[in-house]
Amino acid sequence: MHGALAEALVCPPTDLPFVYMGKFLTVNGRTYTINSEWTNVAGHASGLQYVNHPGVKLQMTQDPKSLPNGQPGEYIYQLDQPDASSFYFDAHGKPMQKCEPDGSYILYHYKSSGKNLGAECTRTLLDSIQHSSVESIQFAYTDDAQIAITAPSGTTTTVQFDENTVVTLEETSADRRWVFDCIPCVQDSAKHVLSRIAHPDGIGSLFDYGVIEGLNDQGRSFYLSHVSTYSVCDTDDSVQQSTKYELGRYSRGNSYTGASIGCRVNDTADELFEGSGKAPGYWYDVTQSSCDSADRETAMLTRSFNNYHLLTEVVRYRLVEGDFLEDQKTVYTYEIPSDGRAATTTYAHPVSVAHFANTASQGEPVWASRGVLSQVQIDRLEKSHMW
Repeated sequence: MHGALAEALVCPPTDLPFVYMGKFLTVNGRTYTINSEWTNVAGHASGLQYVNHPGVKLQMTQDPKSLPNGQPGEYIYQLDQPDASSFYFDAHGKPMQKCEPDGSYILYHYKSSGKNLGAECTRTLLDSIQHSSVESIQFAYTDDAQIAITAPSGTTTTVQFDENTVVTLEETSADRRWVFDCIPCVQDSAKHVLSRIAHPDGIGSLFDYGVIEGLNDQGRSFYLSHVSTYSVCDTDDSVQQSTKYELGRYSRGNSYTGASIGCRVNDTADELFEGSGKAPGYWYDVTQSSCDSADRETAMLTRSFNNYHLLTEVVRYRLVEGDFLEDQKTVYTYEIPSDGRAATTTYAHPVSVAHFANTASQGEPVWASRGVLSQVQIDRLEKSHMW
């Protein structure tokens, strides 16, 4: 199977890029606000707010254009990506074609479900994903509860779902089946979060959640779920190991929303990222702990971030007589524009990375330098794909 098509098979249909209502673009697992007026300090307009990479550009045409390579269909939106590939979307925001720099391409074919959604609109379903090499992935639907995905090799993966989430995923030829359980969110019972995955080998994955406070554009509180504990259990549901995530342990409860200093966040703006109010100097942390079957902590590290959501520090701890003591520290330094806007193409790249070791055996840490990577060295690592 061609590599690009294999990648498409690994990603479920819900991971396909798409444009929503002409206002948002979802691609590579992230959603961006479409804003043709937002530019970086060099004047580059990516078409996406806060995205200032010179290799990224979303363009919209007034009139539909024919798809490249003479393929049937039309597009309105064109998304150019850093790897020189381009996505093309129709007026409804559906992906129609992806063109690769080597001249190959992927086509997305659709069919109507026959269901009338009102206003002469019918529901459209993905029918196949076809590579220019002629290989294709086929999709078949049963009512509103099942999708069968058939690879070029003939193997089929069946996905069963309900109104809340995926219920089961089954590889028919390999006789392997995953079962997914969901629970209502504590803060909003109409929404659901994943609580358990039963794997084919009998092992289970368990998820527990905490909540993060945010402020909407009216300054009112809303709450988001975040994974607080991920556990692996055996066939009798006894936990064998777990990973815990604690937000704001060392930053007095700070999180990525900036609610603790009054920053607001909505679909189109992030006051913390924009450097509003008290945002400059703001930081938050996430502490990750590994636990054994008796829920004893065996390892721990803390990651700290600035208001631009950039990693600034990683502290690793060692276990000494039942207590964790700071052991190793890595500090990342960035060159942020003086106007506080993350609008340069290099703002997210550290200009130096410093490593430290704690030489104290107890009490407050005494950090001794273990070396600093300069910008030139960092660039070399990035170019060698080691970064």
